[in-house]
Amino acid sequence: MFVTQLFKRWTYQVFAPGTLVRQKYEAFKELLQRDQKALEYMAELEDIALSHRPVDFARIESLAKALSREVEGMVEDLVVLHPLRYSALRDYLAKVDFYVRLALLSDEIRCSPPYVARIGDKSEENLLGGKGNNLSRIKRETDYPVPPGFVITTRAFHYFLEVNNLRHELDALLAQVDLEDTEALRELCDRMQQTVLAGEVPVSVAREVEKAMSGAGLQTMSLALRSSAVGEDSLVSFAGQYMSVLNVDPASWTETYKAILASKYAPNAVAYRIRSGMADTMVPMAVVVMGMVHPRVSGIMYTPGEQGTESQLSMIPGYGVDLADGRESGQQATVSRQEEVRFDNAEPVLAPSTVAAVARVGQGLEAVFAGPQDVEWAVDQEGEVVVLQSRPLPGGTPEPVFTEQDTDALSYAPEAVLCQARSASPGRATGPVHLYDGQPEAVPPGSVLVVEHMTPDLSVLAGRICAVVAAKGSATCHFASVAREQRLPAVYGAACANQLDGGRTVSVDSHAGVVLNDAVVFEPEPREREEADDNLPPVQRKLAAALEHISPLHLTNPDDEEFSLRRCRSMHDIIRFTHEAGVKEMFDLIGGRGLNQTGVKRLVSDVPLVLHVLDVERGLQEEARKRKEITPEDIVNRPMRWLWAGLADPAVAWNPNVVHYDWDAYNKSQASFVNVEKSTMFSSYAVLGDDYLHGLFRFGFHFAVVDCVVGEVPEHNYLHVRFKGGGGLDEQRLHRLELLRQLLTGHGFSVKTTGDLLEGVLPRQEKHRLQMALHELGIILGKTVQLDMRLHSDQDVADLVEEIQNVLPER
Repeated sequence: MFVTQLFKRWTYQVFAPGTLVRQKYEAFKELLQRDQKALEYMAELEDIALSHRPVDFARIESLAKALSREVEGMVEDLVVLHPLRYSALRDYLAKVDFYVRLALLSDEIRCSPPYVARIGDKSEENLLGGKGNNLSRIKRETDYPVPPGFVITTRAFHYFLEVNNLRHELDALLAQVDLEDTEALRELCDRMQQTVLAGEVPVSVAREVEKAMSGAGLQTMSLALRSSAVGEDSLVSFAGQYMSVLNVDPASWTETYKAILASKYAPNAVAYRIRSGMADTMVPMAVVVMGMVHPRVSGIMYTPGEQGTESQLSMIPGYGVDLADGRESGQQATVSRQEEVRFDNAEPVLAPSTVAAVARVGQGLEAVFAGPQDVEWAVDQEGEVVVLQSRPLPGGTPEPVFTEQDTDALSYAPEAVLCQARSASPGRATGPVHLYDGQPEAVPPGSVLVVEHMTPDLSVLAGRICAVVAAKGSATCHFASVAREQRLPAVYGAACANQLDGGRTVSVDSHAGVVLNDAVVFEPEPREREEADDNLPPVQRKLAAALEHISPLHLTNPDDEEFSLRRCRSMHDIIRFTHEAGVKEMFDLIGGRGLNQTGVKRLVSDVPLVLHVLDVERGLQEEARKRKEITPEDIVNRPMRWLWAGLADPAVAWNPNVVHYDWDAYNKSQASFVNVEKSTMFSSYAVLGDDYLHGLFRFGFHFAVVDCVVGEVPEHNYLHVRFKGGGGLDEQRLHRLELLRQLLTGHGFSVKTTGDLLEGVLPRQEKHRLQMALHELGIILGKTVQLDMRLHSDQDVADLVEEIQNVLPER
C-alpha cells in the first residue's frame, strides 16, 4: 500500500501537478477538521478528569476511541501530503494508542460456569456479589441463622449479556448519559431496562438454578430474590439502588431474575454508580435466592463500632420493606454495651430482651467483618433472630437516635425555628424549597428538597440538591446511607414538611435537628483532605492513567530541532506535530514543478500583521496568482474578505509602530537575522479555497484560529474560532477570555472555555449572517490584541465589553 501511494504521488508530481495540489488541499482540509475534533475529544477527557465531572466509563471509552480515530485520520491525511516523510508516524501512533488502551482496559469478563453457588460455600468474592459474599461468610463463620438458599453468580449475568448480545448496546446508551439531564437519563435507562427484559435466560443457567432450588428444598416455598451486585453492601453501599422481590413463586423465577438484572439500569442506580466512580462492568449483578422468612418484626441495626457506645435500631411489625425504603420511620431503639435498652415514645414492638439479643448479633457481626455494620434482621414467628444481610456501615455512624436536640436548637432564636426534626445525614445547607412531585428534571439545582418519604430513588438527585427535609424516614433507611456517603444534609420527622411553600428560602441544620426560617450563613463544614491520585475512584484512576499518554505536550516549538515525529510521546504531541507538519507541507508547495502559480503570497496592507496567503482553489484573482505579494483587493475568497474588512475597520485603530507576528517563538528562536515581515517562519497565515478559509492569526503572545466554510447550502456552512495564549498573568488572560466569551455569545456564538482555550462555533448559517459575523469577529480580534495587560477586574471586563459593543456595526 505504501509503495502504491508513493508511486501515485510521484506520477501526479510529474504529469499532473494540479491534481496533486487538489489532493493535498482535500487532505489538508480534512486534517484540519480532524484536528478540531481531536482537540475537542481531548479537552472533554481533560475536563472530566480535572472537574471530576461524573460520567459513565463508557463515555470515557467512547471519547478515547473517537480521539484515536481522529488522530489516526490526521496521520493518514499527513501521509497523503508526503508519504515518504511521514509514514513512520503510524508506528508512533500505534505505540501511544496501545498505552492509552492498556490504561483503560477493563478486567477480563468470564462467562463460564459456575452459574450457581450455595450460600455458605467458599467462592470467589466477585462471583457472589456483596450481599451473597457477606451472607456466605456469616453462614460459614458464625452460628447465626441465615435463610437457606444459593446465589445466581455474576458469571451467569455476564453469560446472559453475551448470549443476548447486549453489552455493546448497553455501552452505547451509557455513553450518552448526562446526570444533569434527568429526563434524558430516564429515557435512556428505560431503553436499557427494556433491552435487558427482552433477553432470554440461557438454558445452561436455568438448568443450574433449578437444580440448586431442588437441592435446597426451595421448589415448594415462596422465595426472596435479592440483588447482590459486586460492590453492593461494601463501603460503597448501593443501598436500596437495586431491586429485591419477596414472595416469588418458584415457577416464575426467570422473569423476577431478569427484572432484578434490569434494575441495575434504573436511573437512580445508574446515577449512584457513576457518582461512585465505578464502571458498569465493575459491578456485575449476582442474585441471592432464599427461602422466605415470615417475620413477626423486621428491622435495621447500626452497630456502634470501636468508637461508639450504642447500637441503633429501627423496627416495624411484619416485613421491613417500607422501613428500608424510608416510607415508614418505625420504632427507634438504642442498646448500650451494657445492654440497657431505650425505646422512643411508641409502644415497644419487641421485648427489651429480644432487642438486646439483636444487638448481640450485631456485635458478633462486627467481629466477623472487623468494623461497624448495617444489619437487616428479622425475628421470626418462633422468636428467633434471623440475619438477612450485613454490610459495612457507609458514610460513618449517623447522629444518635436520642440526642438532646433542644440544647443545640437553643442556639437559634425561637422565631427562627420552623420545626425540629431528626438527623438522617449530618450537615448544614441553605436553599430554596422545592416540593418534590416525582419529576427529577423539574428540580432546580441547589434546592432544599421537601418530600413525604425518604425513598431510595431520591439518590438520582444527590448531586443536584443541597439538603432533604422529609416528613417520614429514618436514620437507618437506604437513602440515609446514600446521603451520608454523598455528604448531603438530610432530616426526617419534620412536622413542617407539609407546610412549606415552594420557592421559599430555608436553612437545614441536621446536627441540631432543625429547619430554619430564611437564609443562615453557616460556618464551612470540616471536610476530609482531598483524595490523593492513588485514592481516586476506579474510573477517575483509569482516566488519569490514560491521560498520561494523551495530554502531555512535549513538542512546543515548531522551530526547534527536537520538533519531529521521533519525539512524539503522546496523542497531544502527534496532534500538534501533524497539524504543524500539515501547514508546513502546504506552504512547501512553493517552487515545485508546475506549482509556481499556487505559491505562498505575502499580503501587503495597512494592518500591521505579518500574513502570508496560500491559494489552493480560486481564493485569489487570477492575475494575482503570479505575483509574490498581494493586496486585500486581490482576495476573492469571501470568508477572508469579510474577516479582513473587520480587521481593517477604522474602529480597530491599529498602532502602526507595533508589527504583529509570533513574538514568543521569535524570542525563543534567537533568529535575529530573519526579516520577520517577509519570512513565513513567524507569520500568520491564511489558506484560501473556493469557499473555505483556515487562518492562524498570531498577535504577539496569543493566537486565534479561524476556520470557516461559506457555501450555498446553509447546513454545510460554519464559523469556528479558537483563541488561546496571552502575555499577561493567568488571571488577566482569563479576564480576556471572559471578555471574548461575552462578546461572542452576544453575537450568536456557542462558546466553550477549557483553561485558557476558548472555542466559539456558529453553525449552519446563511451567507449574509456569516458575512456580518466575520466582520464583527475581525473587529473583536483587532480590538482585543494584547488586552489582557489592561484587565485587572470583572469591572474592567464589563467596561471593555461595552466599549467594543459600541463600535461594532449595527445589524
